[in-house]
Order: sequence, then structure tokens, then C-alpha cells
Amino acid sequence: MTHYDLFVIGAGSGGLAAAKNAAKYGKKVAIAESERVGGTCVLRGCVPKKIMTYAAGYADAFKEAKGYGFKNSYEFNFAEFAQKRNAEIDRLNGIHISLLEKSGVELIMGKAKFNSENSVEVNGKTYTADKFIIAVGGTPTVPSTQGAEHMITSDEVWNLNKLPQKMVIWGGGYIAVEFASIFQSLGTEVSIIIRRDLVLKGFDEDIRKHLQNEMEKRGIKFMKNATISNVECKTSDNKTVELDNGEKIECDVVLAATGRAPQTPDIGLETANIACNNKGYIDVSSHLLTSNANVYALGDVIGRVELTPVAIKHGRMVTNNLYGNLNQTVDDASPTAVFSSPPLGVVGLTEAESIEQFGTENIEIYTEEFRPMIHVLSERTERILMKMIVHKTKRTVLGLHMAGKDAAEIIQGFAVAVRAGLTKEQFDATVAIHPSSAEEFVLMKEPSR
Repeated sequence: MTHYDLFVIGAGSGGLAAAKNAAKYGKKVAIAESERVGGTCVLRGCVPKKIMTYAAGYADAFKEAKGYGFKNSYEFNFAEFAQKRNAEIDRLNGIHISLLEKSGVELIMGKAKFNSENSVEVNGKTYTADKFIIAVGGTPTVPSTQGAEHMITSDEVWNLNKLPQKMVIWGGGYIAVEFASIFQSLGTEVSIIIRRDLVLKGFDEDIRKHLQNEMEKRGIKFMKNATISNVECKTSDNKTVELDNGEKIECDVVLAATGRAPQTPDIGLETANIACNNKGYIDVSSHLLTSNANVYALGDVIGRVELTPVAIKHGRMVTNNLYGNLNQTVDDASPTAVFSSPPLGVVGLTEAESIEQFGTENIEIYTEEFRPMIHVLSERTERILMKMIVHKTKRTVLGLHMAGKDAAEIIQGFAVAVRAGLTKEQFDATVAIHPSSAEEFVLMKEPSR
């Protein structure tokens, strides 16, 4: 039996951050991983998807370049691109393993399962520790429907070796709109099936409407207030999707982007007296402590803010509290980006959240919608929407929302200002960088409502 100061279950972004940070304090640390090192973000999520977004951006740029006088066409080899993308992910996996070795963290490959309140078993061997961190993340889910076995999820997208001619995407979350945008730009005919009128539930409604309208302008088809009742597979590249309204769609690939679930089954939580909610997410305190006084949980497995930077921040927070005598608590406020076409960047409250907290009479809304300069010659009709929510009496900026080119880069900088509680007048006093899209956030003069 081997004993550690800290045993981390799951070598994703949050687990890696916690393990390496604990090692900096001179602690004896182990981390267990049942698959590859890096987690969803590195292996099957934000990193390979952002690489896909870059490819889609090149495709769009080549199409738009003719407006600037460029005449040559281009040819896209999806198989070659996929091979290079996957090779980069393999490289990053190796880097993360090397960083663990350099930091002195022991990597144990295998599935860890609690066999008591203070021990886990991996590959038949028992390990004990003073403290544990659970960072096993989540996994895509597919609703129970006829023909569900013929669908793929965001985990299997990376196995595609050729570009689909037609793709049906089931779901309206960020995974759905990002993959829809990527594949449409690369040349796939894309249809999205959503159970509501609009995508991205929980985002500001003006941004949701704007994004969906721009995606429709690009040729993406939306089947609203509908769901899949059956998928019939004729051949590997020939499927028929039947909706609950009787409509049928022919396609090559059906991507289920209908949600994710925590990977809490089969890791012995009951044995360790660790409580979960009715959806399987682990219950934690503001310090991320579970119902077991020696076990912490973070990242997607707790179902709070399921973002990689948040998991990393929380991994460092827990270990700083444990070994650095700090007393930090979680803060769910964070900027968010969606790498759709156009991309979104948001920070702070939505209009609905602001009204709920402060009342309609205490809220001012500023908006600007315009065609960015880059598209004056490109002949694209895509427009940018920028929105600011201000507390009418306190004058603090409660939220910023943007749909358009470079939204994530722009919002990242402004997120500091929103978090610092700056006022509308402080925004107004900032000199604009011209010509840029970002300048509109400091040039908004009159509220729209």
C-alpha cells in the first residue's frame, strides 16, 4: 500500500493543475488517469476544435479574398488536415506527461475507484492519501431514441477521415453551433435540430437571435421545436433522420450534441461517503469540499461552470488552500467564448439576469450593430452585434455581449474592466482605437432602452 499527501483522480485540465501546484509545495502527489493525459479540452474538446475553427476560418478567408482582388481557388484535403490535427493532439499528450514527470508527480495509468473513505484502487493495487481530488470530468450523452447507435458525439468527430457532404446536428448548445459553423465553412451542408426556437439557452437573448440569424444567412438550416424520433442507417454514409413532426432528412453523419453527464458512475463514491445530486454531479462546498472531509471535487464533475479555465483555477485554488494557508472560495463569474460563425464573447450578466437582480427600472441597455470594415470589400453581409448592460444609478457595467469577428479576443480584455466594477463613464473616458470593432464598447452614447 502506497501513501501520498494528495491523490488526484483524473488527468484533465483541472486535475493536472491541482497535481502540479501541490507538487510545487513539496508534497508527494499521484494522479490517476484511465485514458490519455490532457482531458477533454486537450484531447477531444477546445484544442482540436479550435484547430478546426482555424481551418474553417481559412476556408472563409479564401472565399472572401476575391473581393480584395485575389483570383486563385483552393483545394482542401480533409484527410491530410485531420492527420495533422490529431498528430498535434498526440504531441500535446506527450508534453503533459513530460510536465508531470518534471514536476515530480507520479502518473498512474488506470481507472481509480474508491475502496474506502481514504483509499482508492487502481489496477488491483490500493493507494491511500491524506487528501483526494476528484477531477474525472464529463462525457457526451445521447438520448434514448430509435437508431441512436447510428449517431456520433463530439468524442467521435475526431475519427472522421473524410468531410461529410451532409450533416445533421441534434442540439442547440455551444458544441452544436460550433461544429455546425466549422463544417458549414468547410463545405458540408448542415442542418440543426433544436427543441426550442433559439440556440444557446442561458445566453443573452439578443445575442442568441443574432447568432442564429447569421448562421441561417450562411446556409445552415434550423429545424425548430423538433426532435429526432428515428435514425435509419442504409450504409455508413447514407442515413435518414426522421423528426417527431414526420419530416425526414438524408445525411452522411448524425452528430448528437444534446448534453454531457459527469463521469461519476463506477468510481466508488458511495463507498467513500461522497454525495451527489440527482443528476450525478458531486455536491461541493464553496471550497470545493465534498461530503467526505478529505475529498475535494472540481471541474465538469461538479456541474457548476463547465469551462477549462475555471477547472484550472479551481485546481490551483484547492491546493493553495490546502498547502498555502489560503482561504479562497469559488467564484462562478467568468468570461465565456463560443467559437461559432460568427464567434461570441460574453462577460457578466445577461439582460434577463440583470432585470431579475435589479429590476427593469434600474437597467440601461446600449447596443450597436454594424457591418465590420473587413467585409466592405469581401461582399459578406455578416454583421456584428455589441451589447452593454449598465446599472442606471450605480453606473457599473454589469455585462458585455458580442457576436462577431474577434469577439473572444475583445471580450477577454474588457472582462478585466467588468470584473473590476468599472462604470459606464470610465468606459466613455477611454480613448477608442480606430478603426476597430472593439472601439464601439467605448463609443456607445445613448441607451437603446
